[in-house]
Amino acid sequence: MNTKEMYYYLFYKFYKFAKWSPSIFPSDVVATLLVASLELWAIFSLSNYYDIVRGKHSELYFLSFKGIIPILIILSTKFYYFGSNNKWKPYFIEYEKWPKEKNTKGTWIVVSLTIFIFLNLGLSSYFNPPH
Repeated sequence: MNTKEMYYYLFYKFYKFAKWSPSIFPSDVVATLLVASLELWAIFSLSNYYDIVRGKHSELYFLSFKGIIPILIILSTKFYYFGSNNKWKPYFIEYEKWPKEKNTKGTWIVVSLTIFIFLNLGLSSYFNPPH
């Protein structure tokens, strides 16, 4: 499985989760926002680690250059991959055909990745507290 297929699988699992959970938003929008959130958490973790290595604490504001640029890049890639032309649908159909055992393993990988990124953000924030 290449990186693109893994990316679509992550979206697929979040889409299935969004279908299962009640929401006023369409499942593809919820899945897109969840994938974007994971990416933002990873980027903010890297930013925190970079500050730790430099020995300086830089403020991160969402409306700053350091905050807006990653958000715009992530949202534009999400629109490209998930919003325009429904490029994810053929992958979705393929993943629906997977055997239950393979899909269960994939679910655990997605859950583990999500927990890892979330804990990593917390850990990086702990070691890089505001001054």
